[in-house]
Amino acid sequence: MVQKVRKVLVVEDDLAIRESIIDILKLEKIETVEAQNGREALDILIDQDLDLVISDVMMPEMDGYELLDSYRKTSAKPTVPFVFLTALSERENLRKGMQLGADDYLIKPFTQKELLETIHTQYEKYTWRKLLVEEQYRAMVNGTIEEIAKENLILKQEVRHSLKDNLRLILSFFDLGKSTGGESNNAAIKDRIQALGIIHKEAFASDMLSKVNMRKLLYGILGLSYPGVDPSRYSIQSFRMSLKQAIPFGLFVHEMGAILKKGNGGHLYDSTIISSELHQKNVEFSISIPRQHDHYPSAESPETESVLLNAYLDQLGTSLTVQEVGEQVRYSIHFPLDF
Repeated sequence: MVQKVRKVLVVEDDLAIRESIIDILKLEKIETVEAQNGREALDILIDQDLDLVISDVMMPEMDGYELLDSYRKTSAKPTVPFVFLTALSERENLRKGMQLGADDYLIKPFTQKELLETIHTQYEKYTWRKLLVEEQYRAMVNGTIEEIAKENLILKQEVRHSLKDNLRLILSFFDLGKSTGGESNNAAIKDRIQALGIIHKEAFASDMLSKVNMRKLLYGILGLSYPGVDPSRYSIQSFRMSLKQAIPFGLFVHEMGAILKKGNGGHLYDSTIISSELHQKNVEFSISIPRQHDHYPSAESPETESVLLNAYLDQLGTSLTVQEVGEQVRYSIHFPLDF
């Protein structure tokens, strides 16, 4: 059932006509607001909730057409119906009003019956239009909620799989360390688990949950591998990586750091260069260290020594490249970013 018209704005510079319209509407128990020109009416339209506007066309300061055009451009609310009052001699201007979005016209002089029929007809059309928009909006919101629910379900499934993978990773840390044992092995296992924790900390700190900010991640990993070193001194670009790729990549960086620092008594060379950048959807990561490093005897025969390191490279679908660049040896990987 369509609601009854409750509040109408009457815009008319002729006081007699304005009061006549207001009297008719009051008899119908319709609340009225009045304005004598378009400028006054525009302020009322923006500030108040109205059901319909009855406006003269020819008025000082701002005419009816300017009022309608300004209202359509400035209002964030659904625009209410506009009924223009026009003299018989102004009928040639009807097209202009319709192009601007006027809903109907009343030719002066008009009867009480014509006025009320026009008001109720246009308000009924407006109400049905508003109901249709509201139904479309509800359908859109419900669809969005369903999409969010589906995404949350997928995310939960990814987290469950990730947790299973993490447990397998941690077990592999212990399994691979059984043969060596000792305090140094226990420390290495502890560091690997901490590195895994850093990766997940950055993932869940992200507003995207399953995406990881790589600058923050690498700062955390480098801080773990080389305590006391300021990671911001290195060229590390900020971009996001899926948790699926971030786990092997972050653990690769940690394992690489652990291997390389063995050749310098567990410390980082001052001349070390670390870079992580995104080029045309490809991740490029490198560590350059002095050639006198004694853990890798030469660039031709790098001994990665770590089963875990090779496992991470396999997961990323890449391999370790070793190059001599001047007085440095550069260890690098590159792989496509999984969007």
